[in-house]
Amino acid sequence: MKQLEYENKKISSLTGEFIDSKSENDFYNYMLKESVQHFRINLLAFSLLFLLLFVPDYFLITDQARLGIIFLIRILFVFLSIFYFIRIQYMSQYLYVFSTIYELTGTILFWGLLSFYEEPDVVIQQQGLIVYILVIFFIIPNRFITKISISLILTIGFFFIAFLRDLLTISSYSWGLLVF
Repeated sequence: MKQLEYENKKISSLTGEFIDSKSENDFYNYMLKESVQHFRINLLAFSLLFLLLFVPDYFLITDQARLGIIFLIRILFVFLSIFYFIRIQYMSQYLYVFSTIYELTGTILFWGLLSFYEEPDVVIQQQGLIVYILVIFFIIPNRFITKISISLILTIGFFFIAFLRDLLTISSYSWGLLVF
């Protein structure tokens, strides 16, 4: 494994990146070369796990129209993940652009799931929110500031939809805080 030498290189406390753009580009290329295959496999595994969560939906959701829309959202996410999986291998210079588009599209699909469940359990949905934020931070490569921004957008949207659907009762929210 090639070691990069960065003596006296400063890192921005705001963005978490090297202040020197050449150092940042070198580090980006190094990390890309070392980790592309790993994050691609983890991403595909996560998307297939996301699809498998349709099994409990199938048994719990009685409205066939809602079930169809939820299945469509899950399948769209898997196709998006496969597209991202394939494209990133051949166009790695656009990794951050593809990652941001992938994260934003996944965020919209996550909100769609929350919107289409008949009576979602807020605690389970909060756990899904936490898992998705962990995926953003640990599986999908992107700039640190972008990861924070998308996580905040995801969380604000989640609580906005939960508030509009009147899902945030004191007991469910307190239980969610207790669990996490």
